[in-house]
Amino acid sequence: MIIAMDSGTYQKLRVHDHHHYLLACVLAIVLALLTPCAAAAECAGDDGTAISLHADYGNGARYRGIRLLGSLRLSARSIDGLSVHGLSGLTWSASHQRLYAVSDLGFLLHMAPRFVDHILVNVSFCAAFPLRDADGSPLRGHWRDAEGLSLRAAGAATAEQLLISFEQHPRIERYSVDGRHLGSLIVPTE
Repeated sequence: MIIAMDSGTYQKLRVHDHHHYLLACVLAIVLALLTPCAAAAECAGDDGTAISLHADYGNGARYRGIRLLGSLRLSARSIDGLSVHGLSGLTWSASHQRLYAVSDLGFLLHMAPRFVDHILVNVSFCAAFPLRDADGSPLRGHWRDAEGLSLRAAGAATAEQLLISFEQHPRIERYSVDGRHLGSLIVPTE
């Protein structure tokens, strides 16, 4: 898995071909240029293992004028009782210095990436929260299949919110950063 940033939003890519490889390289460059070094002091553990995208081009190397700025394989461990896997959407909170991810299994993961000389070297899992419905119950079955994620910055009277899209029952919902349901967005039919 590669963690990269595009216009303030992190994306997860699996590299299967040359096109994805080049896209991942470009996104990794944008990540290093736009993201401040995030400290993971209150997040325990090293939950990533650095991997190379290609045997000839390790992290920090240049490929066709593009500097590769880090790729990780995430550990498969549990945090707060939730097994970390099935991650889909990613987004960055500059105010909280957190990378948020949603899972196909209906939970929200908080992570703290670590950089050395602008190279992504590791990530720590900080917390995980089940996504809840309007009644406060954890999402179940096909209703929990979270796919896309975007951050809505805090306003004068509102805290940061996450906009989460779902796949099997298509919809976009507003959530707090701790997984509480805040409301629905109207999705155009055309």
